[in-house]
Amino acid sequence: HTRGTLHILDRKGQEITDLVLSNNVSVIGDYAFYGASNLTSITISNSVTEIGEYAFDYKYVILVDLNNTVKVIEDAAFRHCEKLRKINGLDNLEAIGNYAFLACYDLSNVELPDSVSFIGKSAFERSGLRSINIPKSLDVISKSTFEETELNSIIIPKNVRFIDKCAFDNCIHL
Repeated sequence: HTRGTLHILDRKGQEITDLVLSNNVSVIGDYAFYGASNLTSITISNSVTEIGEYAFDYKYVILVDLNNTVKVIEDAAFRHCEKLRKINGLDNLEAIGNYAFLACYDLSNVELPDSVSFIGKSAFERSGLRSINIPKSLDVISKSTFEETELNSIIIPKNVRFIDKCAFDNCIHL
């Protein structure tokens, strides 16, 4: 795959900025919207359960609504979505892949449900994250997961048995 620009157009040839996926979609594949620089809002249908690797990488997305059906966000799915401010509909999320929200500078708060049992390495590295709840189901905090974030406090549940190297490296507000 080569890096380029993808323009999503409506029937009249106008660029679409707000993407609403239909109920016929169950998986957003790897690189599905890679390079679609015009997207600012994404509403995932209630039939989508997985978002593939690099699906929305390098976008200007501001808001994502996962409709409480997505279970897996794969590696780098929203990496470098620098303007991403809010993610709604995480109620059934189980896993967040490596680098999933790397360099999402405007993402300051994420409310993860207790169903999340895996957060990959560097998942939130260099994001604007100021607060996050660590799910009770999580027992490992992976390498560099929260490195260089804006976290100013964190409560680590007692079930966490391992914190990998650099998990909170350069979190100058902790």
